[in-house]
Amino acid sequence: MSTMPPATRMDLVAENAELRVRLAEAEDMLHAIRRGEIEARQEVSDGSAGLLATSRDISDRKRAEEELRRSEQLHRIAFDLAPAGIVYVAL
Repeated sequence: MSTMPPATRMDLVAENAELRVRLAEAEDMLHAIRRGEIEARQEVSDGSAGLLATSRDISDRKRAEEELRRSEQLHRIAFDLAPAGIVYVAL
């Protein structure tokens, strides 16, 4: 059995949970950087170092991706359930 006081164990559990949340947020940020949604670079000015980050609003792109996914799903269902063949003809 642990000899650590209960309050200390609870503090460690809370710290561990907070670290997991921060790690998940950092992973989300890294994925956004890789997709080009966020650009970040280190800046040094007057002897102070910092991070300069810019981001893009991707809500329109996400909405378009969702609409495309739904459209593809509906077409897939229509083709799969059609009793006869279907042909698309561009005029």
